[in-house]
Amino acid sequence: MTALGTTIFTYKGHEFEVNDLAWSPDGAAVISVSHVEVVKKQWFRTTREAVGIVRSWNASNGDEKMTYRGHGIEVVSVSWSPDGKYIASGGDNSVVVVLDAATGDEICTYDEHISSIEGLAWSPDGRYIASADSSVHIWRFDSQEMICEYSEHEDEVSDVKWSPDGRLVASVDSEGMMCVWEALTGETQMSYQHEKWAWSLAWSPDGTKIATANEDQRVHIWDATTGEHLASYKGHTARVLSVSWSPDGCSLASGSEDRTVRIWNVERGTAQFTYREHNGSVNVVAWSPYGTEIASAGTDAIVKIWVAG
Repeated sequence: MTALGTTIFTYKGHEFEVNDLAWSPDGAAVISVSHVEVVKKQWFRTTREAVGIVRSWNASNGDEKMTYRGHGIEVVSVSWSPDGKYIASGGDNSVVVVLDAATGDEICTYDEHISSIEGLAWSPDGRYIASADSSVHIWRFDSQEMICEYSEHEDEVSDVKWSPDGRLVASVDSEGMMCVWEALTGETQMSYQHEKWAWSLAWSPDGTKIATANEDQRVHIWDATTGEHLASYKGHTARVLSVSWSPDGCSLASGSEDRTVRIWNVERGTAQFTYREHNGSVNVVAWSPYGTEIASAGTDAIVKIWVAG
């Protein structure tokens, strides 16, 4: 049996910081987003311009499946559709692009936002997409029609996630406000003000809890219905940027600016393992659909696939 924390594969297909990633629903592939530099010659001057890039690749050997370069300067968020057929990516150009996961062809775009798309998530049934700048838009994938706009945040939304049953959406912003609301009506069910910036959030698989990654170097756990603060996990030595639940709900992974990923036992609130193979901040961490591997990435421009248990 391969030991916990053993690196299975290191993907080096990016040149610059990896901002986000997602597993395919079958766990066979990973999509990761970053940017590349393109040299442009204009008259007597040569310049370098950043162009956002979306790459999907085989999770076991890194073989590239698809590359897309149609965004602006940077791609900052990505989400795979539940059926595995489509990929949605959000850019700093305020546009969401939906791609054919196999070919990289553009299926549609959504351009109703006014700033960078920091939060992006498909609904569990694949019918809707939630995308966020300073407000969260819920829109139909088939028609790009906006169904609901949630505008209760006073600052940029840093993450957005659907509840497992698809009825609710949770969102957090750069002022630390977390809101849980009805996806199709925008009616707020619960809100909580963190003391500091909340960077990311994740629902537990049973939909009863929400974990948040915070500026205060901690992971916080909340009751998704009442907003009661249930626990704080302490151990990181810099701000926590990303959280991900294991599929069985027993463990939680968190990535931090301290260059580590920690796996926490949810029941005990204790760290089970610390992964130290990154050479920069860990921007994103994601558990594989079957719970056997974790993908992590960040400012060192690489993606690590490693044994989760």
